[in-house]
Amino acid sequence: MSSRARAASIFVVDDQASTAYLARMMLEGAGFVVSEATQSKQAIEKIKASRFDALLLDLHLADMSALELLRQCPLRPPTVLTTGSVAEVSMDEAGSLGVVEVVRKPFTAVALVASINRAISRARRPEPADEASIYLDMPVVAEVRNVAGRIAGDRFVRKAIEDAEQLIDQAGHASKTMQSALWLEHVQALSGIAATMGARALKRAADDALNLKLSEIPARAAEYVDRFKDLLAKTAEQLVAVDNLLSERERACLKLIAQGLETPAIATRLGVTAKTVEYYIQKAGAKLEVRGRAAIVAQALRRGEI
Repeated sequence: MSSRARAASIFVVDDQASTAYLARMMLEGAGFVVSEATQSKQAIEKIKASRFDALLLDLHLADMSALELLRQCPLRPPTVLTTGSVAEVSMDEAGSLGVVEVVRKPFTAVALVASINRAISRARRPEPADEASIYLDMPVVAEVRNVAGRIAGDRFVRKAIEDAEQLIDQAGHASKTMQSALWLEHVQALSGIAATMGARALKRAADDALNLKLSEIPARAAEYVDRFKDLLAKTAEQLVAVDNLLSERERACLKLIAQGLETPAIATRLGVTAKTVEYYIQKAGAKLEVRGRAAIVAQALRRGEI
């Protein structure tokens, strides 16, 4: 451990004094400066009054939940939750309150110290610079392009989006028919596709859903399906913005051209003006780096855009 890490200050909160003491001994043995509290009110006061590098917090305190405690602390250190069952933790909600790691009880010194070090490291890591990096893992997107080439890469990404849409629809159907095990299968496959295409936020949401207990799925499956749809739509928007994929309107125009429709008919079909249709076609041509309707449609077909 570096000298900077050894100087880090950790606040341990657990209503079981023996557990708090054990965690303190493990962390002090690794060179951290450790404070502890066994009561929620005392913990909140210390968090508000002090500046800790990380917080080790029991999920189930005697008088309030860990998440409620965090809500009462506007300025929170990066937090590691301890719990007997990791599946109890919804990382979507917990993450919004500063939770970056979860450690299962009973923990070992090695696991505890590693989690604390990761929490401190993540807190020092810069936040994503733009909206695209929230939804997309750009190195993964770039690697797809490098390995497959531009055209094959575009075809892969478009197919991955379609596969993700299909899996989300299937998960939606499974949730309506109360097939929890099947719902989990679809979500597992969605997580894999999201990872492969670099859909960072969608993968996080899918992984969060996989932590649900079977008994929780009937009540929360529909909520997650709506979230998946929203995140996939935002991911597709960012791919359009940063990776030059065609937008849905541009694709719609090209599909209708491929069917033999002219601008006035396309405008009527889409409920837009003829000038707007021409704008979409021009934008598609610029992205595909070709001119002329026939060439634009042909290139879009080669890239799997339509």
